[in-house]
Order: sequence, then structure tokens, then C-alpha cells
Amino acid sequence: MTDDSKKSDAQLTEIHQISSYHPDPATIFVESQRNGYTNSLRSFTIPFFPQDRDKIGKIEDKYDDEGKLIEKASYVYTLKHKNLTIKYHAVAIETSNTEQEFYFATTNEQLVFQSIIDLISIGEASLRMESDDDFIVTFRVNSLREYLDSIGKARNGKVINKALETLERSTVEVEYHNSENKAESLTMSGTYLQSAKKLKSSDPMKNGMYQARLHPHFARDIINGEYRFIEDTYVHVRGKSYALYNQVLHKMRHHFTNASAKMTETRQVFHFDLSDIFFSSGFRPDFAEATARRNIMELKKLLLESEVIESKEDFSYQRFLDKDRDVVDFKCSLIPSIKWGKSQRLDNHINNNNNEKLELFRKKINQLPHIIN
Repeated sequence: MTDDSKKSDAQLTEIHQISSYHPDPATIFVESQRNGYTNSLRSFTIPFFPQDRDKIGKIEDKYDDEGKLIEKASYVYTLKHKNLTIKYHAVAIETSNTEQEFYFATTNEQLVFQSIIDLISIGEASLRMESDDDFIVTFRVNSLREYLDSIGKARNGKVINKALETLERSTVEVEYHNSENKAESLTMSGTYLQSAKKLKSSDPMKNGMYQARLHPHFARDIINGEYRFIEDTYVHVRGKSYALYNQVLHKMRHHFTNASAKMTETRQVFHFDLSDIFFSSGFRPDFAEATARRNIMELKKLLLESEVIESKEDFSYQRFLDKDRDVVDFKCSLIPSIKWGKSQRLDNHINNNNNEKLELFRKKINQLPHIIN
């Protein structure tokens, strides 16, 4: 056994011993789950999954009507906005006739990945902390299929299996930049689901279960308590601008960390640039003005119908020129409803309790520098 292996085993033993009387981050996350709520990880507010139409489906060369090559297929896609750069790598998937087709992890993969996280909330998946940055999720693929069906987003087995394979093999790199536009020393890179396997066990309760490690960015959310919860009634809506609407909810949940119950009484306003929401949703942050206005109207409609805002007057927007990018953008503002404010306050209470538990765990871990460092 190597020194690194001995260190890893010792670290794992110490963490498990501490967890027996101070719950570790995975246990805290699991115990926070509630029926009727969906998870909102901080990672959900950055574009892990590209959504632009030309990145969805098979990636291949483009030809004109006469068969002349117009554009060579690119298997690496970079999306950049302000201080964040995301680099996506397409993966080769073997077809039934043993041919290879290339795909990015996009809409179906996002749905499957976020549903795996939600399986934890309904007790259909387990989450285990293996080390300070290593979390393993275990579930049955059939449970995933049943969950998708229950939320009105049914996918057949072939689609789910392809999505899982793409998540296992497609790499995504997340790079942050400081004010000088230089990359930070730590770039989080890896496949969405790592070291994936089907369990083989004499225990019929475990045999055949799917198991994988989470991408380090999602692991960081769980370690740091960077997750919130949103009622299913808010999230499971339909509409042309659903992705934008969903992103606004996630960003608000992580923004109003000290919100009062009746947010409208103190006129707390949530401001955002439309380009930020486009980018965070996985779309290019530049858009035609007509497209922007159409999406704003649809977004406003969804916010009103789901009672995130109480009236049309609680949402406003203004066109402006982003001088740094030399493009037109829209500054949007909304006043959350009293109903949303009460939901936010309850979520903040849960988050504060979780942070206290995480701090106790960190203090115990920090007493073991010879193991962790």
C-alpha cells in the first residue's frame, strides 16, 4: 500500500469516527431534505449544461444543399461571460450499429443529473462522504425513471441510459477569473458522474444499484452548505422561458440570505441583467433585442402565474448598453411576493441550522491536520 493510500484510508477512518457524533456534510445534506421540495445547489446557478440549439443532439459537420462543407464539427465548446468560463467536451457514444456519434451533455443530461440529486430528497438515493471532497451517490435507475415520470418529464430507458453515459464520460471545466481577468489557481474539472458502476452484491437490496462520484464543483456545494430548497410547486412549471424562470428562482434563493417573511413590506428588490440569466441557463449571453423582449414577457408571465410576484407591476425592465461588451442588455427588477418571502425565510432558517452543524464538523476535522493536510 502506498503512502497516499494509507493517508486516504486514515482520513476516511477519522472522518467516519467524527461523523458518528458530529454529522458530516453528506449526512447534513440528506437530513435537510423535505418532501415537496427540490434542491437548489449553488452549482445550479452556473451553466453546467449548454442549452443552445446547435449544441443539442448529434454534433456533426454542416453541409450546404450541394454537399459543400460549411462548418467543421467542434467537439469542444467554450461559453464565457464576465468572470466565468465554462468549457464543455463532447463525448463519443457508440450507436446500435457500432458507429460513433458525438454529444454534449445538454437538456436531457441536466434533467437526469438534477433528478438524481432530487432522488436523495425523496429517499430513493443515498449520499455518502468518502473524503473531504468526495461524495458518492447510489440509486436504482428504475427509481430515476419513475421519478421523471412522476414530475411529468418521462424519459424511456434508452434516453436515460444515454444521458447517464454522457454524464459519465463528458468533461466540463469551470474556471473563475479575478478582476485582472486571470484564472484562479483552482479550476474544477471532471466528468459530471465519476467512477460510475453497477453494484454487484449478494444483498438483493444493493445488487444492480447505480453508483457514482459527483463532479468536484457539486461536492464543494455540499461541503460548504451552498444549497437551498424550493417548493416543487414553484419549480415544476412549463413555458417557453422555463429555463430562464428556473434560473431566476435559483439565483433569488441564494441571494436573499437574510430575507424577512414579508419581503414586500421592506421593498426588497431582486435585480439582474438578462444576459446573466441567459448565460447561467446555458445560453449564449448575447441575443437579438426582439428575442430578449419576447423572453422577458414570457418570464414575467411565469413569475406571475406561479405567484413568485403578486402583480405585473412587481416586474420591470430597462434596456441599456453594456459598454464593456458593446452590446444591448436589459436590467430587470422584481419584487418577490409575500408568499415567496415566507418560503425564503423558512429556507434561510434551515440553512442557518445547517451551517452551524457544518461548522462543528469543520472544527473537529481541523483538529486533525496530520490526517487532512
